[in-house]
Amino acid sequence: MTIAIGRSTTRGWFDVLDDWLKRDRFVFVGWSGLLLFPCAYLALGGWLTGTTFVTSWYTHGLASSYLEGCNFLTVAVSTPADAMGHSLLLL
Repeated sequence: MTIAIGRSTTRGWFDVLDDWLKRDRFVFVGWSGLLLFPCAYLALGGWLTGTTFVTSWYTHGLASSYLEGCNFLTVAVSTPADAMGHSLLLL
């Protein structure tokens, strides 16, 4: 830390964000967590999209596809990437 005499300290948005990310809390966010969040979000979204669209071909609607347990389980065993790929193929 540098001591400056007669100079006011102005904190920009980066400093405020950096302090918030490095704050001690139960779940540590950090810069890596902020950068990896979209990857986790897209992986979960792709898996849900894939299972919904694939199972909707066997059932009678998008909303009811999750209510049909046996049809959901047939697709849920596949990986998120496969589920997303299947939904794109069927679209």
